[in-house]
Amino acid sequence: MRILVITRHLKSGGSQRAAKVRGFGFADRGHDVAFLAFQEGGEREAEIRERGLELFVGGTEASVRDAAVQQATSWNPDLIHVHRPGPTDPECAAVLRTLRDSKPSLSVIECNHFGRVDYSPDRALIDVHMQLSEWCLWKFQQWSRGCNPRPVGVISPHVIESQNFYPESDQVRREFREEHGIPRDAVVFGRFGSPIPGKWHPMIFDAFAKFAAKRPDAWLMVVGLPDLYKSAIDKLPPDARRRVVQPPFLYGDKQLRRGYAAMDVFLHAALIGESFGQVFGEAMLCNVPVITVQTPMRDNSQVEVVGHQHGGLVVHDTDSMVRAMNELAQDPELRARLGQQGCQSVKDRFDTDVRITDLLKISDHTLAAKGDREVLRQRLKDDPTLISEVSWPRIVELMNIGYGKPSLKDRLGIHPLHNPTIYRAFRKLKHFE
Repeated sequence: MRILVITRHLKSGGSQRAAKVRGFGFADRGHDVAFLAFQEGGEREAEIRERGLELFVGGTEASVRDAAVQQATSWNPDLIHVHRPGPTDPECAAVLRTLRDSKPSLSVIECNHFGRVDYSPDRALIDVHMQLSEWCLWKFQQWSRGCNPRPVGVISPHVIESQNFYPESDQVRREFREEHGIPRDAVVFGRFGSPIPGKWHPMIFDAFAKFAAKRPDAWLMVVGLPDLYKSAIDKLPPDARRRVVQPPFLYGDKQLRRGYAAMDVFLHAALIGESFGQVFGEAMLCNVPVITVQTPMRDNSQVEVVGHQHGGLVVHDTDSMVRAMNELAQDPELRARLGQQGCQSVKDRFDTDVRITDLLKISDHTLAAKGDREVLRQRLKDDPTLISEVSWPRIVELMNIGYGKPSLKDRLGIHPLHNPTIYRAFRKLKHFE
């Protein structure tokens, strides 16, 4: 099979990492693989070239982009895996249209990174929309109601390269703590993230303030904190504030492993939730249990990726976060058990071999359907190893997982939010469409 992997660029973002890892996985299974970055290259370009794979790089100028697309067309792929956020994208659609016009039998699989729907006619260029979790697929199903033809969806989580993350030695743990003034016997709650305000939540600091007042050995380590939230640290009580450390941003897997080694619990909360959350996989592979908060009105895949009492603890609000912090702080055996379970869970569900097997199944079903979406929908539904539909009772089950309970706002708002008419009106109001 000749598989063309398409991305907008090859910078160091999570979407680009996912595209690279999937492409390499296909190549390792003996398939011919090429990459098309239609807008520009980036840091991941070198890795692809080192593997000896074909790479076509476009540019912001139409002539440069068109030349790269023409090279990809001449490569003559059987199947396209395109990585997109999901919504309408005229530039990406133009690329897909050129490729499909040159070969009408060409099949296109979208790796949809945020569960969003393309409401434009360009949606017809894509045979199947892969979603990262049950939550993402359910949102996609709700928001695509009324679309004709109805788009086909299926779940395919991110691939996590488990060989790159593992527990470091006690010596590494001690050294990192000493470098940043953290006592050896401290219970450290850590949060690594991108310096994007929506990827953080004031709940982390509110919960730490409450918990630290009762536990003088509690410390908080944050990396990548946006400037917007630095005032939250300043507002902490003095005794809690002195126990917050901000190491410089950690670049590369080795430095990240050192950081994970220094913490006892990964403390996560994000205003926008997570459509997947690669950072969970990293922490769990390092045997670090996770506390994460439900965000049912936003992306909410963290509930599935972490799993309550599997790879950590799921909570609903500040008080239940403090409860979870207390349980893990006072019970080293629980931390160890959840850390080990989480590590194995990531390997069982997201390791390269597991995920590439499912990706190739989806690819085979797509090619076999020969462009007939209803045939493809039925093939995916009939495959017992794949999930192509998510029910409302399953969403209720996911919403109620963890300590605490969904807020009244979440319970009343979830249906209107996922009504496609209301949702589209909101997007137009915000100029997203």
